[in-house]
Amino acid sequence: MSLKKQAFIGGILGIVTYIWLCGAKTLNPFNYDWILNVYHDSALSFWGWIFYKKAPISDGIFLCLDMSYPHQLSIIFTDVIVPFAIILKPILSLLLPNHTIFQYLGIWSLICYVLQRVVAAILLYKTTQNNVARFCGIIIVLLSPIMMQRLFMHNTLVAHWLIIGALCICVYRNKLDKRRYLLLVVLFGLAAMTHLYFVPMLAIIFVSEMMYEIIYERKFFTHLVTGIMSLVLSISIVAILGGFSTEISDADQAWSYTILYKYSSNLLTWIISLGNSLFLPEFPSMGEEYEGFAYLGFGMLLAILYMQIVFITCKERRKQIVNNGVATICSIVCVLVSIIIRVGSRLTIFDKEIVNIDLLNIVDYFFAIFRSIGRFIWIAYYVIIVYTISFLGNTGNVIIIKSKK
Repeated sequence: MSLKKQAFIGGILGIVTYIWLCGAKTLNPFNYDWILNVYHDSALSFWGWIFYKKAPISDGIFLCLDMSYPHQLSIIFTDVIVPFAIILKPILSLLLPNHTIFQYLGIWSLICYVLQRVVAAILLYKTTQNNVARFCGIIIVLLSPIMMQRLFMHNTLVAHWLIIGALCICVYRNKLDKRRYLLLVVLFGLAAMTHLYFVPMLAIIFVSEMMYEIIYERKFFTHLVTGIMSLVLSISIVAILGGFSTEISDADQAWSYTILYKYSSNLLTWIISLGNSLFLPEFPSMGEEYEGFAYLGFGMLLAILYMQIVFITCKERRKQIVNNGVATICSIVCVLVSIIIRVGSRLTIFDKEIVNIDLLNIVDYFFAIFRSIGRFIWIAYYVIIVYTISFLGNTGNVIIIKSKK
């Protein structure tokens, strides 16, 4: 099956899956009851948009005063989807009465589901030549528990296609050639305008790919320039949107440290389903670790177990992995960094805290910025899925960071 057909089918499956999960009524821009019925951050995203939509230009093009009065608040901290908010605000002010309430979270979530499937289809087309494995991979990504968790919990974080897109650029590195550097910069820009958590996630993947380039192909300067451009673009977008002019009180900063490392991820998060499994029992976990939710699914867990058996028993497969040693190491580094960050200083197994380490103040400061550090497990989550599908559905010759010539 051609790449275009797979991408098209992936997009259709994305539409069908979203409507099956959420219903077509969520796409009605004037229906917002389904958002208000949810306690989590989706409701906050909705109110952030409402406050920004009604904010006068005198507050600032990208600032909202009323939502955090008397402090100024950048729209990137109101959890709105920046491109949607910026484009829709002037258009709706001309077309609709000021009191009309309009929501775009349903349309945004649908777009994310379509892009997730299309990009996953493109990625799996490269990493495996087996159509059955490709289809299974698309279905697994299609029904990703960590993405479904965000649908009614935190819509701005449904954009997991940004992570898969970064992996896509890695495996198509030879075909894209120098264009991949431009795509990476664009992807960083989109991440900064969607949700700031995606920026360091993409940076981890980019650094892993850069390691491969430096070690295997001795290319450093181009990656250094790309990294600087991506960093400058991300910072510039945050600055333009008022991210550095937002007033933060001492109480807010103190609060950040009171919840430090609470929103991490359990060491056994891969099998903790939070009640979403038909086959596994509901294993206990720490209450705040839902942010690090990364249940792989019963079928995926069986696939990983089978992959390990094949690796142990099949000498040819082990040899293929060894032959791709540099790429394997870079992929492992990407996964390990993701796992280390998502754990922070606290190691937990199920509902038991095993270790809680006192880290340096500068490390605490970094983790205080990204309070929900458990989300960084998403990188390892998707790398593990794609790697497993590639290994079982192919000859084991394609590693995440490395692509075939």
